[in-house]
Amino acid sequence: MENFQKEADKFLGEARGEKPRYLEPPVDTRLENLIFRRQIMDAFPNIGDRELVIWGTRERGGRAKEIVESLGRSCLCFISSRPRTDVCYGLPLCTPDILDPARHYVILTTSAPEVLQFLRRSGFRRDSGFGT
Repeated sequence: MENFQKEADKFLGEARGEKPRYLEPPVDTRLENLIFRRQIMDAFPNIGDRELVIWGTRERGGRAKEIVESLGRSCLCFISSRPRTDVCYGLPLCTPDILDPARHYVILTTSAPEVLQFLRRSGFRRDSGFGT
């Protein structure tokens, strides 16, 4: 038991007063933001004259809105399957039933399987109707 504790202390860095390694982010946030920005930029040729909507209301949704606006575009609204309010990051928060593949391009900030299934059933296709 004593050896186990020493190994645990060594791994966690507590013996030297260091921050535990498991709390460090696995990916550099700046790199993640650059990759996300590039994914959104790559989607722009597929958007055409459709309105942009963002599906996802967490931090990544807010970052998507900032990136889109920094690239000179605007977003119509955020989409949530379970909205708890009417506004998200200063935009209307709507339910998925408003979506139309001919009118909207969806930027996904969630990887929930039910969201992908809904989009496909509704006629959206990856790249041509939704991305990231």
